[in-house]
Amino acid sequence: MQYDLTLCARCYVSNDNRVGVNNSELRRVEISEEVKTDWTDKETLHLLEALMHYGDDWKKVAEHVGGRSTKECVARFVKLPFGEQFMGPPESAEVDSESRSETMYLQSKRRRLTPFADTSNPIIAQAAFLSALAGKEVTELAAHAAVTALSEIDEGITTGSPASLLCGAERQESDGKDKLERPLVEAMVQFEKEALDLERAVSDVAIETKEIEDSIAHFEERDLQMEKEWQQLIQLKNLIFIDQLTLLVNKSGAPKAGETIREEVIDVKTE
Repeated sequence: MQYDLTLCARCYVSNDNRVGVNNSELRRVEISEEVKTDWTDKETLHLLEALMHYGDDWKKVAEHVGGRSTKECVARFVKLPFGEQFMGPPESAEVDSESRSETMYLQSKRRRLTPFADTSNPIIAQAAFLSALAGKEVTELAAHAAVTALSEIDEGITTGSPASLLCGAERQESDGKDKLERPLVEAMVQFEKEALDLERAVSDVAIETKEIEDSIAHFEERDLQMEKEWQQLIQLKNLIFIDQLTLLVNKSGAPKAGETIREEVIDVKTE
């Protein structure tokens, strides 16, 4: 009878399972992580770059590749068309003479002249073919050219000059720096422009505020002057009113004085 049940090792040992299920009815299954076997062109590119930078320090090479163990990196490098030449010429337990050793090395080298039959990447195959022809002296240059060519293919760049292939990595690095620096420079220019505009706006506001303050001060002076003139006008009006009143009083009081004089004259004549 089959049960849809999964137990960990601790539960299995402690017999902590479903009621009615015995450990004898369970089957142990080893769970192992699936190892990635297919290498992408990008991972191969990182592997070649790491080999050029770190050499045979496979721990750093694996860290540079990322997601691959040291054994996987070594196995992949050996499977590369030009990787097996680092293993040296095939050694035999029974070597009778130097001529036989040279013959075996030439045979192995001849077999390596066409190692790209099992290679899906034509650029790596071409690098392997050239390295097999020239020997170990040009392996580094061939790997460098393969790295550059793969990088340019990923970016959609096609170049036909071998010199451009050799300097492609440096050009890529400089282009990457330019791409990173260009937005930063543009942002700094925009920031400086906005800061300058803000300073100009603040300066204009300060000038307008000073003009408003001057206008208010001038208005206050004019208001004070008008107040003084108004007080003077009121005083002048009061003086004119007093003069008119005095004149009116004088006019109304003059006939009475004449009649009094006339009465006195008449009285004198009568006597």
